[in-house]
Amino acid sequence: MNLTKLALITTATTLLFVGCGMKHHGGEAQGSKGKKEHRMPKDPAAKAAMMECLETVAKDENNRPNREAMKSCMKEKGFEKPEGKRK
Repeated sequence: MNLTKLALITTATTLLFVGCGMKHHGGEAQGSKGKKEHRMPKDPAAKAAMMECLETVAKDENNRPNREAMKSCMKEKGFEKPEGKRK
């Protein structure tokens, strides 16, 4: 097989995988605005606290939890976001 055919096959395969990957993400690139899911902590205790807070805090018209209420709830349970972290 010559180099040109090999390059075309590689490019086509890459494009196929990228296209299929986007289908599973609602057709949107990861950087675009879309419905975000809650990022769950890996620590089981923190995850349990977050789930409990998500169930108890007030939600807005889009069914998203109030950020300040979430921070307060997590702080009461002993989990505080470190300073300097944006997310």
